Amino acid sequence: MSTELLAPPAQKVECRNCVHFREYPYGDGTVWKRKTGCYHPDLMVQKQSDGFLREQQVPGDHEKLNVRGDCPKYEARPPEPTLLQRFFTAFFS
Repeated sequence: MSTELLAPPAQKVECRNCVHFREYPYGDGTVWKRKTGCYHPDLMVQKQSDGFLREQQVPGDHEKLNVRGDCPKYEARPPEPTLLQRFFTAFFS
């Protein structure tokens, strides 16, 4: 018998549940529209520092970055507030 310690299997993560993932409904067919992908600053193909150049950013390919489901830059999205919580924040703020 070997005495090697095996690490527990990592939990698979879904890109769509990450804070850095953005999905745009109009597709990737045009140059002038934003693209679907991972917008984490370390994983982007091309990033812009100025606000007026944000349309030219090229996100990282989320399918290639998270092939095994163990993205190191994954951050879970915060849960959406309930309808009642949204009413209270709109009414009392």
